[in-house]
Amino acid sequence: METNRYKNDLEIDADSLDREFIQQPQLYMKYAEEFARADMAQKKAKERIDILRSEIIRDIVSTAGKKPADTILEAEIMADKEYREQYELFLEKKYEADVLASAVKAFDHKKSALENLARLWVGGYYSTPKQTKDTEQTKNDSRSQRQRKRLNKE
Repeated sequence: METNRYKNDLEIDADSLDREFIQQPQLYMKYAEEFARADMAQKKAKERIDILRSEIIRDIVSTAGKKPADTILEAEIMADKEYREQYELFLEKKYEADVLASAVKAFDHKKSALENLARLWVGGYYSTPKQTKDTEQTKNDSRSQRQRKRLNKE
């Protein structure tokens, strides 16, 4: 599973919020569909190991003529090469589905981050400070007052 692809798609370009907002739903859907496919593959792999497990138990019982103890059954199941291979495949499919589920959740977080960045932008967070005439006049008045105080002390 290639996580760098998710990391790149999750990055936010704060200077291009418009493009980020346009891409967000498409990226979310892309990863949601990938998650759905991975989840289905995981469920199918689980079903295969369950069927294989049942077949192994059936073969053991038919050979022994009676059902052996659960510990013996578990040992026989785990000793079966095909079962171990299928179980390993199931674990890989589960990992892929888990990573994709996390990616989908991360895209929810990206949406929230985009919304917050847009609020900051609308609020003027990214604007450059501008000096108004009032601010300039206040500074000049303040300087004049300090100079007068100094002169009056002398």
